[in-house]
Amino acid sequence: MFPRIAVYLSAFLSLVHLSIQYTNVAITSGGVSRWFLVVLPPKFDSWLPTPVILSYDGGVRNATQRMVLDQIWNPALNDFAITLYPQVVNV
Repeated sequence: MFPRIAVYLSAFLSLVHLSIQYTNVAITSGGVSRWFLVVLPPKFDSWLPTPVILSYDGGVRNATQRMVLDQIWNPALNDFAITLYPQVVNV
């Protein structure tokens, strides 16, 4: 249990250090509660069509860890697309 807490704390501290502006969105789909993180690009304009990048993980990482690891949201790499990080749900 402790290693998992350490991983979450590390991911959280990384987000604070990187100053990522993101939104945590919760939904219910098929009776299952789900959540995902949304990062808007710096030049986002709600009146203009904007591409979306979905970041999935085939391993054991959660959405927060993926966001810290892949940095697709980073304006140096992506200043034009919305980035979504869905959390995997074990059903």
